[in-house]
Amino acid sequence: MRVAILGGTGAMGRFLARELARDGHEIVITGSSPDRARRAARELGVEAAPDNVTAVRDADVVIVSVPISVTERVIEEVGPHVPEGALLTDVTSVKVRPVRAMLEHAREGTHVLGTHPLFGPTVPSLRGQTVILTPTERSGPWTRRVRRYLERKGANVVVCTPEEHDRAMALVQCLTHFVLLGAGLAIGDLLPELELDPDELASPVYRLFIDVIGRVMGQDPRLYAEIQSFNPYAEWARERVLHALHRIHELADDHARLTDLLRRGQRALARHQDLEGCQLRTDKLLSYLVDELETAERCGEALVIDIRSRRAREGRVRVTRTTVRVDGEEVPRDRVKVLPNRPKLLARFEGNELELRVKTDLNPEEVARVVEALGRNLRVVSADAGDGGTRLRLEGDESEAGRLLKKLRKLGVRAELYR
Repeated sequence: MRVAILGGTGAMGRFLARELARDGHEIVITGSSPDRARRAARELGVEAAPDNVTAVRDADVVIVSVPISVTERVIEEVGPHVPEGALLTDVTSVKVRPVRAMLEHAREGTHVLGTHPLFGPTVPSLRGQTVILTPTERSGPWTRRVRRYLERKGANVVVCTPEEHDRAMALVQCLTHFVLLGAGLAIGDLLPELELDPDELASPVYRLFIDVIGRVMGQDPRLYAEIQSFNPYAEWARERVLHALHRIHELADDHARLTDLLRRGQRALARHQDLEGCQLRTDKLLSYLVDELETAERCGEALVIDIRSRRAREGRVRVTRTTVRVDGEEVPRDRVKVLPNRPKLLARFEGNELELRVKTDLNPEEVARVVEALGRNLRVVSADAGDGGTRLRLEGDESEAGRLLKKLRKLGVRAELYR
């Protein structure tokens, strides 16, 4: 199948070109200039077209992957030239206006389907990602074909109307970005006025919050500005936020009334959102960095995974505040995950402390390794020579220790457990 990606030199266009080319499709891309398109095409191993109209004339699928502000103009340019029976689609973050433009400017025999990938171009693949489809009366068989393709790739597909999409995105994107961008602008103004470095005093929630703000503020400002400008329901969402912030600001000096306002808001949100689940999920995120350090300290040997490329390396690790050293190679800590080779070493062993005495000629270190391997949820705190064998101090529950004892005896090892 021949696929034309208009805007194939951008980050999302490149991602789509690589993904589709990997599946054996013939790809042709365009860019803001013919030279830029040719350079990108060489890097991607695909074909470049000198202009948009040339690219779409013999395509089976045409994907418009350009900034929101020029999407309708590009659709108007190419719509009449997309072959009948082919699919014309877009991947912008708004759907009402682009879908309307595709229906207006494409020929009657051209199929039209709106799409919105709810992820950035840095993800390693489509697996686990969400893609929204907004079918039209002219989507024909393409809704089923596109959905089947995405689901085979492991994506989660949601189908809705363009209007439903934009109303939902007014909350999911416009409101969320509005709050984060506003906080980012304010924090940028406040930081020079502080005597102390907030990073040295930061609470866990502030650290998480500032990372999310930085994620948004660190990306293309044009994209975020266009999402606010072109979603027809964005103002509706922004006004709700402004009203809520104004009420909090008004009541800030009256703690009783402010408490009542927040309590009512808590109850309203809890009717639609699992607040306890939110607490647990953020606890999980916040605890990860502590567990990462614990992995390095306890295990020594660990698995280090690059969060973007998914490349994994195994070896001895040393974790500092900013870096991870893997067998002598140093990488930025923010780029990788550190996982234990023996996941049980991350558990919290809150059971009894027990003593295991093993009659053996093996040295205590070797005995400890055997016990750790056989005792699924037991941790060896210490192992010392004594009384013609080894004394081990274990942490874990008694039932696990009992199972360990049976395993050792089946192997012919003389062992006794003391509580």
